[in-house]
Amino acid sequence: MDALLDAVRWGAIASADRTALQAPFRSGIEIEDYQLDPVARALSMPRTILLITDDVGLGKTIEAGLVMQELVLRHRARTMMIVCPAGLTRQWRDEMRDKFGLDFRIVGAALLRELRRARGLYTNPWTHYARLIASVGWLKRDRPMRLLREVLPATPRYPSCDLQPTGAYTSI
Repeated sequence: MDALLDAVRWGAIASADRTALQAPFRSGIEIEDYQLDPVARALSMPRTILLITDDVGLGKTIEAGLVMQELVLRHRARTMMIVCPAGLTRQWRDEMRDKFGLDFRIVGAALLRELRRARGLYTNPWTHYARLIASVGWLKRDRPMRLLREVLPATPRYPSCDLQPTGAYTSI
């Protein structure tokens, strides 16, 4: 019964209290203070779009994971896309799953072929999964970019207040 009450209490905090962060306590990582800055910045934006760049080993994955997990806990984001070099797509997928409990699919030529065989020739991979990882090299090709533009709104929709989900893609 205590676990149920804690779960209800944490859920209420995540959606009602704008200052209390939940992601650092629900992830399986050790956090440095500076890694919380992107989370605070993301929560202050009506539509979260972050470009996180740092030197190797300073925690970009952790920062991005904390932001994404916090947005999911607050019901502010459902769809997410990570764009990274091709050699890092599996690492990002594994770390998001293992450290933050977020399942991502790697979108590329293999997934596109699989979806088209199973669901038809005109299947768009961007509409089938809420969380995707794409390599920079694959994404900048004509066909993937055209398929992505088909699902993105021409003009971004912003929420009237920052507690309502936008339904648009959240890019980290």
